[in-house]
Amino acid sequence: MEEGSSPYLSCPELEILRGACATYDIIQNRFKIQLANRCSLCGVADETLEHVLFHYTFAGRAWNWIFDIFDLIPNSNLVVSCKAAKVRSTMIRDLWLIANLVLRSELWDVRNKAVFQRQQPNWSIFFKRVLKLIQEFVVRLKGFMRNNAEDVIILDYFRVNHRRVKFLQPTECFWEPPEENEIQLCCDGAARGNPGVAGAGVVARNARCLVLGAMSIGLGVTTN
Repeated sequence: MEEGSSPYLSCPELEILRGACATYDIIQNRFKIQLANRCSLCGVADETLEHVLFHYTFAGRAWNWIFDIFDLIPNSNLVVSCKAAKVRSTMIRDLWLIANLVLRSELWDVRNKAVFQRQQPNWSIFFKRVLKLIQEFVVRLKGFMRNNAEDVIILDYFRVNHRRVKFLQPTECFWEPPEENEIQLCCDGAARGNPGVAGAGVVARNARCLVLGAMSIGLGVTTN
């Protein structure tokens, strides 16, 4: 997991990636015991981690919800799922990763509640909890967004505080060389702060636009 990620997301995901989640098929293979392998959620299919997290009807509804928001195709392989967002802005890529991790963790929690507490999943409760968790984790986002409707709609949906990036449009300017026997002096100054450390510079050109000389000078601490 990347530096600064939440232990709440890192620990379950580490178990999922290592195949350490105790689904019925893993228990059968590890302990070599005969066990009725039926999904506790649907009661029809064999229980595997991929079925619980992606193929079960409830899980499919959750991933379709996220797909509709991001317009990105999720995958059971986290690396492949993250690559789906490689052309998006940094902030959207990070938010997509958070959404994937939260969904995987919460879907596994839904399975455990069905097995150990006999609780069937409730979409309204699940939806509100996932949305709340994503909103809590997005405070870690430090990437940039793009000034397009697509990014703004996603960030507003999850209530991510963001600011628009100011794009400066370069202004094209022209200057004409001086007349014969004249010298053109181009000069400017700047201060780092107001007041702040300041300096100035001068460039001299002739009628053929050749640089005759240049100089710079420090002005100490002064105002613009």
